[in-house]
Amino acid sequence: MGSASHKLQPFPPIAHEPTTVTGLRHVTGTISLGRFEPGTARADFFICASPSPYLDAHPGAPGDNLGFAAFGQVVEGISVVHTILGLPSNGFSPFPDQKGEWLKPKVPILSMKRVA
Repeated sequence: MGSASHKLQPFPPIAHEPTTVTGLRHVTGTISLGRFEPGTARADFFICASPSPYLDAHPGAPGDNLGFAAFGQVVEGISVVHTILGLPSNGFSPFPDQKGEWLKPKVPILSMKRVA
C-alpha cells in the first residue's frame, strides 16, 4: 500500500453488519473490518489488541453510531498481535488521519484459517 500505483480498494464493498446485529464485541483479539462510511469496507481489517467497546455500534449515539463490523477472533497467538503492535509505524499512509499508523516494513500474513 506504499506506492501510488497500488489499488487501495481491490474488492467490491461489503454490506455493513453492526455488532448490534451479530452480537460480537470488540474485545481483545477481535478481527474487524476497516471502513469509511457503513457499507464501504472492502479488504482492510484490524485486530483489537485490547478491549475497544467504542468500536461497537451504539444506537442512539450522535453521528455515525453503527460502529465497525467484527467478524472474527484470534484464538491462538495474541502475543504475535502484541509484537506487531510494537513494530515501527512510520510507513506511508495515503490517508492523512492515519499518518504514523502504518507499519514499515509491512508484515505479511502467511496463513489463516477458519476454525468454526
